[in-house]
Amino acid sequence: MPSRNRKLFKRRTLRKNKKLKKHLTKMRGGAAAAAYGYMPSSSCFTPGDSQLIQFGVPDLSCLSESAYNAATAYSDHAPIIYNFNLAPSLLTNSYISIITWNVGQLGDYYNSVNNSYNHKFNLKRVETKDEYKQRLANIVRALASLLRNNKPASGNNHPFLFCQELPFISSQPNSKELRDYFKYLLSQNSLGLVCDSSERNEFGLIVQLGSRSQRFNVLNKNEYWDLTYSNGKTIFPHSSSSDKEWRRFEIYYYEFGVNTYYYVNIHAIYTEEPAVIVNFLNRIVDIIHIYRTNNGFSIDGVTIYIIGDYNFNIASPVINDLIRSRYQSNPLHLFANQYLTPKRKITNMYKLTTQNAEGFSLIDNNGTRSPCNIDCILKLDLASG
Repeated sequence: MPSRNRKLFKRRTLRKNKKLKKHLTKMRGGAAAAAYGYMPSSSCFTPGDSQLIQFGVPDLSCLSESAYNAATAYSDHAPIIYNFNLAPSLLTNSYISIITWNVGQLGDYYNSVNNSYNHKFNLKRVETKDEYKQRLANIVRALASLLRNNKPASGNNHPFLFCQELPFISSQPNSKELRDYFKYLLSQNSLGLVCDSSERNEFGLIVQLGSRSQRFNVLNKNEYWDLTYSNGKTIFPHSSSSDKEWRRFEIYYYEFGVNTYYYVNIHAIYTEEPAVIVNFLNRIVDIIHIYRTNNGFSIDGVTIYIIGDYNFNIASPVINDLIRSRYQSNPLHLFANQYLTPKRKITNMYKLTTQNAEGFSLIDNNGTRSPCNIDCILKLDLASG
């Protein structure tokens, strides 16, 4: 190769590697930094953040960090348990326990950019269908144990468990077989699945059969995916091949118009920009706002829990930097909306995470744990503005 061409190639390679390193370092709110040898530190959160409540507890027995073994494999995320009886006084509630867990779909997709399959478990090859079915059996047994061992302290309520990346029915071979097998495993363990009736998305709320958690309902997407703002702009288009964000969340509620608690199960895309995450979450809150208004219900006193895999550390200092630069240093402006009718304000906002916002998911194909928590809960209290 001539000298000039070698230099050009070297510069392009360096630029490409620098760009990739920057992307991996930023994605998941800095989670990929560990891949480059950076150690976890307080950069996962802002010390003294009054909105940050750190009481989530991981179950590390369900985080498959070691070399892959189908008989003992679970997920590349640990379930995070939020026992509200043990929460700080601002959030103490002896009637609620919420668990969130990305259980991990069939590991059959290879990402050439980061040299990893879609679920790692220190796995450098495709996960077979039989291995996945074995892992599903492991997961369902763990689901039953998590719900059995984390009941609220008081009342007749039971814990509920929000899952992402469940097997779902698609055009892929074996998808219906795997979905049916998962439902069979649930029934064998006295568990129920609350989800969109189409069964074509990855989300599910797992409850114990016979428990009061069965009172949950799901808001089917066909009831809100064409909702628009007053200017006619669709909030979450479902017809465009370039906009599939509506596949990234599912909304649950108790009795619509009677109980004003909403639970949103999310799996956000990778993003380098906190503003992108905030915009996505804002539109989810807009959906609930407009849906209630269209059906004659007030938004006053509505509480929304946004639960799941953000693929971004919402406790990260960059969120507070965004609040300072765009929202007059007031976190309660973050999800307020002065352009809807009625206007919306946020009376309380809390970011629920683990101690020190520590991460309990894997970020590469070698079992490296993320330093920052990307599986979180955001709690919002709404009112007319």
